[in-house]
Amino acid sequence: MSSALSSSILKARIDLMLDQPYLSSAVARYPLVDAPGYEWCPTLATDGYNVFANSDFCKTLNTDEAVFVFAHEIIHCMFGHIDRRKDRVPLLWNYAIDYATNLMLKDFGLKMPEIGLIDERYRHMTAEQIYDSLVSSENKAKEDSRGSRIPCSSLTEEEPFDLHLEPTDSRAQAL
Repeated sequence: MSSALSSSILKARIDLMLDQPYLSSAVARYPLVDAPGYEWCPTLATDGYNVFANSDFCKTLNTDEAVFVFAHEIIHCMFGHIDRRKDRVPLLWNYAIDYATNLMLKDFGLKMPEIGLIDERYRHMTAEQIYDSLVSSENKAKEDSRGSRIPCSSLTEEEPFDLHLEPTDSRAQAL
């Protein structure tokens, strides 16, 4: 853990450990890096082991929302979401794991920020099942006003608030 962590990051981390004791050992295990100087990390990110948090972004959240976003990144690490992607399309996998994670954290009683992805259609589905559903939606086509076939996408309305890096990504290795 970086020694220069901002007070907002430290408070959210401690609150998460105290309020969600089942996550406390994972919170303590995964290194937390304050990343306000990393242009590629405007919010939060993980490579499956390190959790990167932009303290400038974290300051815009209230305590409950900050706890949620840290729990969100920790769940990605705990569940091996980065390693489970395999050869799947990264953006669609990002959506799938965020939908699965956010629904679970909401069920735990955590307060999600407005910027998070959530869709009740994916309740009780694994990330892999959500991914398959998203791929199926992406492969459907509809006709535009000129009769041309265009992809039908439900992903253009919302964007994930975090970044998921491959463990070999040089940005994650720049610690």
